[in-house]
Amino acid sequence: MLNHSFIIFARSLITCILVLIVSNITANDDRDRLSSRINAHFTINDNQAAYQEAHQAIQSFPDSDILFCCYIQASARLGLERKMLAAWDKYAEYYPAQSLNRQLIEEMAWGVLNKAATSSSLVMRQMSLLAALFSQDTKGVKILHRGLEDSNYAIRALAVELSGHLPDAKLVNRIRILFHDEKTWLVRQKIIPAIGTMKIHELKPELKALIASDESLAEEKALAIKAILDLSDCLEREEVFKLAQSNRAGLRLLACEAITYFQSMRDLDLLFMLSKDFNPDVRLAALQAIGLLRPQNEESKVLSIARERTQDANYQVVIAATWLLTLYEPQEGMNGFTSLIHLPQRDRRILAAAALKATGRYGAPLALKLFNTHFDPYVRLNLSIHLAGQRLSNQGVCSMLEEILENDNSKWCKFEVGHFEAIATNRIFKNRESELTTEMEDQLVRLEILNLLAILKSINAQSAIRQFLTERPWQISGAAAILLLTEGDELAIELVCNLLDDPQYKVRLQAALVLSLWSQEESAIEVLEKSYLNSNQEQKCRILEAIARIGSMKSVPFLIEVLHEPSQTLRLVAALGVIQCLNH
Repeated sequence: MLNHSFIIFARSLITCILVLIVSNITANDDRDRLSSRINAHFTINDNQAAYQEAHQAIQSFPDSDILFCCYIQASARLGLERKMLAAWDKYAEYYPAQSLNRQLIEEMAWGVLNKAATSSSLVMRQMSLLAALFSQDTKGVKILHRGLEDSNYAIRALAVELSGHLPDAKLVNRIRILFHDEKTWLVRQKIIPAIGTMKIHELKPELKALIASDESLAEEKALAIKAILDLSDCLEREEVFKLAQSNRAGLRLLACEAITYFQSMRDLDLLFMLSKDFNPDVRLAALQAIGLLRPQNEESKVLSIARERTQDANYQVVIAATWLLTLYEPQEGMNGFTSLIHLPQRDRRILAAAALKATGRYGAPLALKLFNTHFDPYVRLNLSIHLAGQRLSNQGVCSMLEEILENDNSKWCKFEVGHFEAIATNRIFKNRESELTTEMEDQLVRLEILNLLAILKSINAQSAIRQFLTERPWQISGAAAILLLTEGDELAIELVCNLLDDPQYKVRLQAALVLSLWSQEESAIEVLEKSYLNSNQEQKCRILEAIARIGSMKSVPFLIEVLHEPSQTLRLVAALGVIQCLNH
């Protein structure tokens, strides 16, 4: 009897086990079937149907990680941020090992960004374009293409600038159309360089026509020249000869730039001819081209041209000729510079100082003398950079730079004349586009000077950096910083790293922001994250942008948490940060 009862019990137990196994297999089959159906909707971009299926599926199978993923993905694609994040919180709690699921996190970030790409807010659309660049995939191409068609000119301009770094065929076609149809100058000045970087060769003849046209702006011609050089693989003698002989000054200018770009010693004769051109811009470009090529077997010819041009009616040509003369006959050239750097017109003497700086070791003796005696602080500032490059009077240069950084509160900028680059203020160079220099431009120039102090091993470099961080609010936007190619010297980075432990909160935060621009030091992340909670919204944006620039996977959990912020702007910047961290 006992054996019979045991047999019945055993059979019942086996039956239950088999039923459970079959049920589990059936449930697994149902989960897989639902997952496949949802993914099929994704394939045909029917995100609404995918969401409905996923929503019903997790009601039936709330313990399925695969279906949870599908639901989060569907919510993201529809821009249902709250539902997406609520589901993510449960998913991360139930499956902690999947809390850094890269594919799913990226889907969430793109959910926020795609929603922003169609927002009525310009800031939202701008940030979505930046994320598109970092993605380097088809999602990004779609957003950039939408930006190229945007009704707002600022969005179109940014989309063009970013598209130049992602030469997809769809974007190339749109840039080609915009080149012919776009009327807004702020957009056109981005389109022309993009033609060069994207290698749109079929537009080369039209760029030449733009350069030759009397109706084209000077800046437009300069951009077209650069674009043509980017499109060119070599310099044919016949082509450069035609340019040099053209009756259009813009094309003759292109000849000078092309010879310089390709370092074509073969075409020196054309530069000699163009140095006597009736157009002062062409003469200036030809003289600078000769100096950059530095021909050794034509010294007498070069000297003859340089001496003749020092009597030119145009002061910029005179400065260029004096620079060229100094490269071959230093003493004679420095005699000329002595007069130029004491001209009564301030912009002219500062430009002369910039040209003397470009002579390198040849003009260093005069630069040293004038640095110690000249009355104009901006002349001395430019000369100090010259001396720093030659490693002369390091102590005096450091003292001067520290003094002007501390006492001059004007906003600085860089002013270029061909290959000469001067540091001054916009008010001095009044032919600049705007009367006032932006805070961002000023900060970048000052950061370069601080970096130079570190390179020179100034004993006061760290205190100068600290003062800068204390007094200057950070104004470099994420959009601008992303496109900047800037980095700090190793010594400068070390000095700023030391300030991450400064007792003053503002210094710690500003130091972390500088490090995000100069390097990818992960040591700044902790300071940035701790500063976030006690900051206002504008400061929070700067912090998130800095974290994104550093691009560490360590920041992903923090950025996901920020996606819960009520501010769409902060959520968007955090989503951009996620994309950068994942694709770094």
